[in-house]
Amino acid sequence: MVVIGAGLAGACAALTLAQADVDVLWLEADSGPGRGATGRTLGHVGLGLLEQPIRTIRAVGEERAWALFKICLDNAAYLDALGVLEPGGQIWAAVDDREGEVLRESYAALTAHSVDAALLSATQVADRTGVQGLSEGLWCGVGGVVDPHAAVCRVAERAIAAGAKAFGRSEAQVVGDGAGALLVQVGDRKVEAEAVIVAAGARSGAVVPALQHALRSVRDQALLTHPLKQTLPGAHRAGQGYTAWRQRADGRVVVSGCRWATPHLETGETDPSVIVPSIQAALERFVRKHIDADVEIAERWAWIWATGRDGLPLVGRMPGDARVLACTGFGSTAWSFEAAAGRAVARGLLTGASELPDFIAAKRLSRWR
Repeated sequence: MVVIGAGLAGACAALTLAQADVDVLWLEADSGPGRGATGRTLGHVGLGLLEQPIRTIRAVGEERAWALFKICLDNAAYLDALGVLEPGGQIWAAVDDREGEVLRESYAALTAHSVDAALLSATQVADRTGVQGLSEGLWCGVGGVVDPHAAVCRVAERAIAAGAKAFGRSEAQVVGDGAGALLVQVGDRKVEAEAVIVAAGARSGAVVPALQHALRSVRDQALLTHPLKQTLPGAHRAGQGYTAWRQRADGRVVVSGCRWATPHLETGETDPSVIVPSIQAALERFVRKHIDADVEIAERWAWIWATGRDGLPLVGRMPGDARVLACTGFGSTAWSFEAAAGRAVARGLLTGASELPDFIAAKRLSRWR
């Protein structure tokens, strides 16, 4: 079996296959694991997409939303079992009183399904996050936070120890030989594969041409402060979920989001080297207003993530060749989905049965033009 992509989904797929004594060739275009979007995010592990749960329910319907939320529940449990999760859940904090009704509706939806949750006053939000000047909030007990790059590397080490053969700086593309063999082009060599899992994130379209127009790329931004004297526990979101923050172990704080500061929300952008001034200004205003008015900014960076054209992941066997499986398109909340999805796709190869809901299956590509 060949796994392409060394983010979280690829690492968990390679680990699952290797633990089942499958011969795994694991390829990554970068120099090592966790160097793409998965390793450059803040490492939030939560429930659903980045907006409050009720918005996901309204967007895709209650049945589909809870199918997505179940993946998140399984994902958090798996990351905990892997020993990389710092549990504690997350808070969606309102920046003003207008978000309050949405938070209360989300709370009602979560508790109706026995998910541990609590509504918080502005004082409780400040006490539990260390961030000042926000309004009320909603705490959901699912998930927590990981150290993103270190967590991917830890899973990768386990996959390699289990027998996966990993190669970095290996640009790969799935090709055919016209005679039915499944081949992977790696540099100037062709490797015959029994099956291929494509977990290359925004690069997946370069690996399988059929994914080029199925994925929508988006650029995200972050900044890093110098160390703070105060402690900001956990990793949380504010402003409909579109601004996120967490404090690292060394006291520095990462803040990301604010794509609303550009007219096109950074959709369609593919260059991670571009630092957008309007987004960085919005991130810095959040730091100055809510975290520390005087702290210096140490670093700014960007990364590219991808999602399916309908905003949902693409997971499972590709139409046209069931030996090629997609595990990509998880968007900006990859840490809430990718571990469970990577494991489920690998299990599907082993058992022939799908553990994931049909509406995120890659076979829906056959309906897109």
